Amino acid sequence: MSRGASSAEVSAVLAQVEILRDHHWQQGCDAWLEHDLSLAQLRVVIALQQLGAQPMSRLAESLGIGLPSLSTLADRLEVRGLIVRTRDGADRRVVTVTPTEAGVRLAADVTGMHRDRARGLLEQLTREELGGLRLGLGGLARVLDPAPSAALAVGRPA
Repeated sequence: MSRGASSAEVSAVLAQVEILRDHHWQQGCDAWLEHDLSLAQLRVVIALQQLGAQPMSRLAESLGIGLPSLSTLADRLEVRGLIVRTRDGADRRVVTVTPTEAGVRLAADVTGMHRDRARGLLEQLTREELGGLRLGLGGLARVLDPAPSAALAVGRPA
């Protein structure tokens, strides 16, 4: 196995990655623009999709914004049916924000986290293309985190 790709090989792969990124970005932007959300509102929806239900104070801290700002964003997102807020039964001061199904779907559309969509694309590849992609992704995993990449390279769970 050779170490280090040539500059031309790296440039060719980067060009392909940029094409995929642009396609992914366009699909995400279409979903975002369809809902007419601000970037701040979108950050809230994506954070909730990743973190799950959160008390308002913890979510505000995670986003690095103040509670009054989050309250304003939550008002707008709740009206659009992307989140729901509920008061804690034991402590009514605690308000928990939860993404709705529509909110989770929107975040997945924008971030491209649709496993089914990825599966559909991968199933269209030839065995050779899929094997090459798997090998390349195993190499990236090795560079990013050497410990678990050995298991990924041979197809075993880490």
